[in-house]
Amino acid sequence: MMPPSTMRAGLRACLTLLLLCLFASGVANAEALTPLRGSALPALPAAGTMHGFATVDGRLLAVVDDRAWVLDEGHGNWQAVAWSAGAAPRPLSTVFGDASRGYVLLVDDASAATSIARLSLDASGVALTPLPPLPGPVPVRVLRRPIPRSTSPASKTARRPCCVSTRPPPNPCG
Repeated sequence: MMPPSTMRAGLRACLTLLLLCLFASGVANAEALTPLRGSALPALPAAGTMHGFATVDGRLLAVVDDRAWVLDEGHGNWQAVAWSAGAAPRPLSTVFGDASRGYVLLVDDASAATSIARLSLDASGVALTPLPPLPGPVPVRVLRRPIPRSTSPASKTARRPCCVSTRPPPNPCG
């Protein structure tokens, strides 16, 4: 027969292991703190080069070539919106943002970013507020996918991906 102190230590170890197993299984099956809900977007009514999407003042904004589009409140249609300055900024490279703010990356040519501006929507359209200048040109390689004009029903809900890489293009000379 085992002494009572050894039995208590063994029982304590078994209970501790059981509690750890129960705790670990509860953590593994926990729900996300911020659940994500995805849905397909309607097709943009313009063909051209996609510069990106961003949430601007609570509305989803897309830029295709030099035109800006916002998704209506019911998320059913894109509406053309003017640039406050009368035209798209030149040269506009990429539109990006987080869930609350949108920005545009401006380049000096097709390979180096020189400034960033914050996007906002006002009564006259999409406005840009310049941010402090970058410390120097930043090499940017933007991979854009042209958006073809299509009238097929499947194109009405097709997603339009756009990818950005901050890595410079490979040097062919080694």
